[in-house]
Amino acid sequence: MGEATVAGAHRLIASGPAIRDVGRLTAQYGRQAVDWVKLSTRGVSPSALQSYAQQAGRGAKIEIHYYGNKATELVVELKSVFSSVIQGKF
Repeated sequence: MGEATVAGAHRLIASGPAIRDVGRLTAQYGRQAVDWVKLSTRGVSPSALQSYAQQAGRGAKIEIHYYGNKATELVVELKSVFSSVIQGKF
């Protein structure tokens, strides 16, 4: 997961010390705070994620939020977030 990957298909939420859980990430997974980033995919169509299609409903977008370590390319703690819920629409 290099910087090109981060800038290309993903949206940077926070990096290094700006990540609220960076202390826990370094304690649990290692490396330094500056190595960690919190990322989100851009909106993903439910048809691309069949297991979520039924839950998301028609036209809902899903984002996957996760932490990544730039030094080791480790990706941890993935979670799905429905964009319509983020925007306050049910």
